[in-house]
Amino acid sequence: MFRNTFFIICGLCLSSISFAQVQVSGRVLDEQGQPLPFATIYVTQLQTGTTTNEQGFFSLQLAAGTWELVFQYLGYQPVAKTLTVGQEPLDLTITLQPEALVLSGVEITARAEDPAYAIMRKAIAKSKYHLQQLDSMQARVYIKGSGRLIESPFFVRKKLAEEGIDSTFNFVTESISEISYQRPNTYKQRVLSVRTSGSDNNTSPLGYLTGSFYQPEIAGAISPLSPRAFAYYRFEYLGTFTDRQYAVSKIKVTPRSQGDDVFSGVISIVEDYWSIYNLDLTTTHLGITYRIEQIYNPVQENVWLPVSHRFFITGSVFGFAFEYEYLATVSDYRIWLNPDLPRDIVVIDEKTQKALADSLAKSKSYATNEEKLASGKPVTRKELRKFIREYEKEERQANAEPQVAENYSYQVDSTAYRADSAWWAQVRPVPLSEREIRGYHKLDSLAKAERQDQDSLQNGKGGFSVGSIFTGHTFLLGNNDRLRYYSPFLNLNFNTVEGYNTLLRLRYRHNFTLDKMLEITPEVRYGFNRARVPAKGEVAYYYKKGTLREGKIALAGGRYVWQLNPDNPIQPFVNSLTSLLNKNNYMKLYEGGFVRVAYLGKLRDNLGLNLVLDWQERTALFNTTNHTWIKQSKEYTPNNPANAELDSTVFPYHRALTTTLSLHYRPWQKYRIHNGRKSVIRSSSPEFSFTYRKGVPAAWGNTDFDLLELGVQHSLRVGVRGSLHYHLTAGRFVQSRQLYFPDFRHFAGNEAPFLPANPTGSYRLLSYYNFSTGRQYLSALTYYEFRKFLFTQIPVLRMTGVRELVFANYLTTPAAGHYVEAGYGIDNLFRILRVEAAVSWLNGRYNGFGIKVGIAASLAASKDSEDNSITIGL
Repeated sequence: MFRNTFFIICGLCLSSISFAQVQVSGRVLDEQGQPLPFATIYVTQLQTGTTTNEQGFFSLQLAAGTWELVFQYLGYQPVAKTLTVGQEPLDLTITLQPEALVLSGVEITARAEDPAYAIMRKAIAKSKYHLQQLDSMQARVYIKGSGRLIESPFFVRKKLAEEGIDSTFNFVTESISEISYQRPNTYKQRVLSVRTSGSDNNTSPLGYLTGSFYQPEIAGAISPLSPRAFAYYRFEYLGTFTDRQYAVSKIKVTPRSQGDDVFSGVISIVEDYWSIYNLDLTTTHLGITYRIEQIYNPVQENVWLPVSHRFFITGSVFGFAFEYEYLATVSDYRIWLNPDLPRDIVVIDEKTQKALADSLAKSKSYATNEEKLASGKPVTRKELRKFIREYEKEERQANAEPQVAENYSYQVDSTAYRADSAWWAQVRPVPLSEREIRGYHKLDSLAKAERQDQDSLQNGKGGFSVGSIFTGHTFLLGNNDRLRYYSPFLNLNFNTVEGYNTLLRLRYRHNFTLDKMLEITPEVRYGFNRARVPAKGEVAYYYKKGTLREGKIALAGGRYVWQLNPDNPIQPFVNSLTSLLNKNNYMKLYEGGFVRVAYLGKLRDNLGLNLVLDWQERTALFNTTNHTWIKQSKEYTPNNPANAELDSTVFPYHRALTTTLSLHYRPWQKYRIHNGRKSVIRSSSPEFSFTYRKGVPAAWGNTDFDLLELGVQHSLRVGVRGSLHYHLTAGRFVQSRQLYFPDFRHFAGNEAPFLPANPTGSYRLLSYYNFSTGRQYLSALTYYEFRKFLFTQIPVLRMTGVRELVFANYLTTPAAGHYVEAGYGIDNLFRILRVEAAVSWLNGRYNGFGIKVGIAASLAASKDSEDNSITIGL
């Protein structure tokens, strides 16, 4: 939770703290004398800010001289005060009055457009200018996050209380960092000091990312300043007030449709500059509420940047209710403006300033929009958008890595963790609350105990026990070696060929370096009905070149029991349940001795290559048992499944030598770089694939066929209104002089009552083997997930994070004809479940209906969010 929330904070914060000689302290109150907690105090000359604490007190260190301090609080009129600081400390009491909003001479009628829309059109038109305005920036940041558990399920409440964790116990983390930004997307963070309560996983102070409300989206939510904002929001003009010489208009933001990933609240815009003055916005995601408060100040003429931030997070997950609060304050802004852009641009709105726009169009013409902007003449929103679009295009073309959307790195000083509580008491701008102090004390002791436990494990004083025989265990054999034992008791299953069966697997890993690893995986299987012991093993070498150029070279061999579909669509545990409870033995097996040599790697960051040479000695298998837990009249189906192309899928003993070449290409792929490590933004490009599989006729192989296949798959968001996912494949056996059923093209059917993790990974009702083909085929798997559809029209339900989806799948082969299935589902039910209802048709006639349950698609997507199919490391 800390890290996810820091992800939001970091994209928004640009801040600093300064140190000097004379203390200036005091209190900020409202008009009734009540303290204003976390009010912002900004020192104009130093571009430095701090905040009051919960009781409204503040403290600053300033050198002797004259300073302007600006006191700000959301909903209150700012106060600018000029101070002359001498040698003696100063004590101030500042009273803020509620904002005095004026309707700015605008008459709002039922038929007239609300003035907010003209203001927002100009602010939106200038948003990309604000993003490009800074060429580089440096600042110092203090961030404090604290949180507590408000409620917990009754069955863990006692255990948590024994650990001292209850509603009075706070988690706390603090950091002071220096950050820098280089246009267009490079962020660096140097952590000067960090203090945290909790496990080591929470000690990373943050990573400054590219988030900004000037971007179309921030943290996955549509910004009110997005070019698409008018499709998602209604705006209402609340009035205008004056801060120093600036006129500020206050705008109410209301989603057209309540739900996740849209904001509601208030945003204030500086007139003429069309920049953000402050904002107080709330959004939700998967039932968790995020409230964001930001205050901006002019750190330089025409340059408004955020100087303080507050974040409030509340929610409940599986009965655990929590709240978190994060505060960021700023110091030492140093900025360099983009020399390619004019210092300011006067924007006119064609809709409300049509006469002015027409007169400008008739005035002196300019060869380019760039010349017009440089002249200082007003420009229309359309002209500004065109200029910024062309400018960004030219910059991408000149960029050495135009596909890198974000480049972020951080380093932690060697002394970052050495500061004690006394040092932190001096430098933190906002004192800790009593709960936060108790949280530090308690979790410091817990962390110490945890480190002692870890030391005991590393010293061999703990770890393996009798229980590990049943649950598995990982043995640490040194700094670079690890042995994993997978318990056969967790792999006990049932099928009609072997009866009850289990397997014992070991995995040994040795890291040569961070980029090179050896893995050895032996596996032994035993089927009680066959009384045989098939075994296999693999030796694999993993390597990396650069950040994404990774690869695997493997040699495997042995004799084993395989599913007829090499993609293994039926999970052993699921097959065990359906067989023993209902005599539905979906899993079909054969035995094969084999030797396999494989290379899986990347030729380029966006181009993958797989090469596999496989030799098998295949033997058909048959049912050996009629065992079940519940007696019933029906019989198990034979181990040779029905198929539309073959009268019988039983195959004779034979040998098969096959080779497979696969290419995977993402032409428009974009990346994020974090600390030099590149990761793929999977939604940035569709993936095209080409596969060629050849059955090689030889003395040691009896097969002879050629299969060509093309495919494309992609997952993309359609705003916040939904997401589209599809997977299309088409293929043909160019020739099949000698082709056995295991070499047919099989498809991801699903006759079990459970859904696959990936919604485009399989069909819902398709027979596992009836459509398997040795000819040509076309397959299409698609689904669309809605933000608001039927039941999610109800705001209360939608706010819990529930999603609705519809899907449509198609498959055709010459023998089986045309198979179509479609359905409706509810995703993220109770945050973990997906329930779907599907109906199918075969050649236009009703074929079947089913209701199935699986894990939420969002959980499956999170596991596959990055292209990390090859993993190196312990």
